[in-house]
Amino acid sequence: MNIEWKYKDILRTSFYTVFKKGVLPWLVLVGAAMLFSLFGAVGRIDTLVLDRIDSIFGLDSFMTPDNLSVLEDYASDSSFGKKVNTEEYSVTNELVMALARKNTLIVQLLAMNKEYMKRNSGEVLGLLIVAMLLMVFANYFFANVMEIGKARFVLENRFQREGRYRRIFAPFGSKKFLHLILVYLRYFIVMSLWMLTVVGYIYKSFQYSMVPYLLAEDPELSWKEVKKLSKEMTKGYKWKMFVTYLCCIPLFIIDTFPVLSFLVSKPILMQLDAEMYIRLRERTDIDRKAFIEPVFDGRAYVYEYREAKAAGKKLSDELPAYKMQDIMLGITDFDKADKYKLTDFIVMFFMFDLVGYIWEVSIHIVEDHKFVNRGMMYGPWIPIYGFGGVFIIFFLNRFKNNKPKLIILTMLLCGVLEYLTSLVLDIAMNASYWDYNDMSFNINGRVCLAGLCAFAIGGFAGIYLIGPAIRGALEKFGTKRTRILCSVLVAAFVTDLVCCKIFGPNSGKGIGGSAVETAKQCLMFIR
Repeated sequence: MNIEWKYKDILRTSFYTVFKKGVLPWLVLVGAAMLFSLFGAVGRIDTLVLDRIDSIFGLDSFMTPDNLSVLEDYASDSSFGKKVNTEEYSVTNELVMALARKNTLIVQLLAMNKEYMKRNSGEVLGLLIVAMLLMVFANYFFANVMEIGKARFVLENRFQREGRYRRIFAPFGSKKFLHLILVYLRYFIVMSLWMLTVVGYIYKSFQYSMVPYLLAEDPELSWKEVKKLSKEMTKGYKWKMFVTYLCCIPLFIIDTFPVLSFLVSKPILMQLDAEMYIRLRERTDIDRKAFIEPVFDGRAYVYEYREAKAAGKKLSDELPAYKMQDIMLGITDFDKADKYKLTDFIVMFFMFDLVGYIWEVSIHIVEDHKFVNRGMMYGPWIPIYGFGGVFIIFFLNRFKNNKPKLIILTMLLCGVLEYLTSLVLDIAMNASYWDYNDMSFNINGRVCLAGLCAFAIGGFAGIYLIGPAIRGALEKFGTKRTRILCSVLVAAFVTDLVCCKIFGPNSGKGIGGSAVETAKQCLMFIR
């Protein structure tokens, strides 16, 4: 079938969809263009913009000798540095600089406390490496996710007054997320191999250009299906698609300007790709089973809007009836039965705080016959126990009927919380309230396996016993009295925080560096 491919009509429809529906729809599309640029779905955010942001926040000054010399010295003195460095060239210094460039904000934050960097140079380098790997993974991961989400967003934007940001994630509902990632991974690998050739890559870029749009319309398609259908859709039209892009040379020129690119060129180019998909979708000589959205067979909203406006009528803003529903978070029957109120969590927080406080104080009383306020605050609470207990119940209660998964997730959640808390205290206060370096299976002395096992036991008690018991007790206590109790507890906690700010955190014998002794005593006390 020969489709009527009019270049001016395709460009006009794309332009009108961006600029002729009103200011608010245009601003929504501009915001989407910035979001997609951030994650690499329509090209990275312009370097000039990033440089300007760095200069505003003072992040362009991170590469100072004082900030990085400690890390460079540490890396040079390591066994790895001694093997790879030469008198003429320092490999480790170049690696440190490369990591710093990739993690500008992290370096800037850590450099605020040079004493911490001196004490924990190895940990800082480790954090920079982990952060860089996470950034690489996130760039690939989110860019692929956003390619499909962007396709869904711009397709729907063609048929309604304005796009909806939540619809970016609609294709990933109903447990299709992993499937789409795997399909797009194969697409990524194929295109990466074709990059080894120049002409072949350009040809395949047009041939497979419909893949994200096909997945955005029908997420259940396999790689073989989308590959075959994209080939069929673009057969005989790849040159016309190329010429259509040639007509957009002024837009590509505008795209080189940081601000204008988001306001003008990127929104039009996004809609242009969607417009070409809609045109190729009209073919009747291909298998049309993948085209499951009847709405996509209709006219562009902008033309109906302009006709209604010319006739003095108001077009309904009612959204089209798409078959693809919004993404829904799965909730089990257990979740519905175990819903907790905000006041429940507030009381739980202070209950876990108190239990942790009593536990740590009791160890010193039993072993040393001394009363020691083990918390960093002055009151009878240790916040890490409160946050840990609340987080476990809030995030992991849905897994209460899957005990192996609950154990693993509890240890993981508490481990991350304990590590980050220790790290923040070390950076912000130069204080170490616990140190597990003498314990087996520890990570930088901040978390250890024995502690995580103890947290897992506490998590079980919180989910199966303490949480339900607190909720039941508060129901009997009454809503009004519960709110008064929560208000008093929160006021006391905030007052304690203010005191810590004015007078400094709690310190003294038994606080800080001697926490390793406490950890050992915990195990002895348990045994």
